[in-house]
Amino acid sequence: MDMLRTAGWTDVMEGDLGENIYVDGIDYTFFEVGRRYKFQTKINNGNAKEEEGVVVEITERIEPCGNLCKLPYINRESLAPKDRFEECKKFLLYLDEKEGLRGWYGKVIGGGTVKVGDQVSALEIATA
Repeated sequence: MDMLRTAGWTDVMEGDLGENIYVDGIDYTFFEVGRRYKFQTKINNGNAKEEEGVVVEITERIEPCGNLCKLPYINRESLAPKDRFEECKKFLLYLDEKEGLRGWYGKVIGGGTVKVGDQVSALEIATA
């Protein structure tokens, strides 16, 4: 979200892009298609509880879509229709510039509960 704010969309908020899980404090390039990640709660000494957590596999990047143009700071009533279209186009093209900037789709491999404050870590890739 900080990248979007820095790029001029200062009103963007968590949840605006339709994310189900918002991960703060790591770069969007942390996630990779085909890789698995574990979301788990930290305990007092900073170590995660190994037996708990949710495992998610990233399946594909999310493509920017026209529904994002309904956001009020993109589709401002004060703009002429042509300018609204241009603002939408600019926003979608920006989100499409970098792999994963819009977000990622994932499937749950191991269920559980993800809570605010949980940590996420990349799991080792299995070798044959």
